[in-house]
Amino acid sequence: MESPRAVCLMVPGGGWHSGYFEPLALFLNQQGFACTSYDPVGMGYSEAEPGTPEECIHINQFDDFVEDIFAALVWTQQQLQCSADVPIFLIGESVGGLQVLAAGLAEHRAKATGINLAGIIVTGAALEIDPATLPPKPVIKVLAFLSRYYPRLKMPATDFSATFDAAFGDKEWAKVARLDPGVQVSPRPTMAAATATVTTGEKIARRAEAFKVPLLAIHAVNDCRTMCAAMQQFVDQSGPLTEGFWVEDTTGHQLLQDREEVTSRVMEKMASWLLERT
Repeated sequence: MESPRAVCLMVPGGGWHSGYFEPLALFLNQQGFACTSYDPVGMGYSEAEPGTPEECIHINQFDDFVEDIFAALVWTQQQLQCSADVPIFLIGESVGGLQVLAAGLAEHRAKATGINLAGIIVTGAALEIDPATLPPKPVIKVLAFLSRYYPRLKMPATDFSATFDAAFGDKEWAKVARLDPGVQVSPRPTMAAATATVTTGEKIARRAEAFKVPLLAIHAVNDCRTMCAAMQQFVDQSGPLTEGFWVEDTTGHQLLQDREEVTSRVMEKMASWLLERT
């Protein structure tokens, strides 16, 4: 079997499934990259954690997501029979972007699995979620405390459906996604999952200077779901291995389902950045 130029593992956002990476995967395949993805626990067509309330997303701690990323990378290497010198990249969208950022800081897991990340790409990373979609910060602190005792209760006051259509620069994608049984229009996190996501974003932001993996961050300036300014600050603080790039002419969050010219530019930027590092 001929080794690929590199391997790219793609992690979808909250409530989404891996099928929406198909156009990007096919595009990168043409450049010689092997692409793989999976549905995180409780999302898409993956089973939920045992004991999770119906239609909810639950994790005991955010590191559960990170552990799954490295398990998927090990599985991918085995399936492709890759040699040790084939570069490995992570691509994460929205909450998936937060997961791959956390993986970039998880040096202990990288050493334990023998995975040497060559780079990470994030689009619309949920380093900071738009406060308009969340309870007030004092309430979140209270809920984080309560989640220690009631981790599987559904997080109250979370409804992401109001910005669902606005997340797409191409509204036809919104119509398709609403009809997709594998997509959660308004993901229902448990208290443990919701508070772990918010607090992990804060922790990662504080560790920007410790981030040592080459990073390309792509973010709409007026993203309707996640805060571009938070990602900008992370990029500014994370050192010479990080390259910031923002798509100026869209307010959408789903940059791979935006207007054709935007999505094409995003995919071409990803491909050129990956090619430079392989």
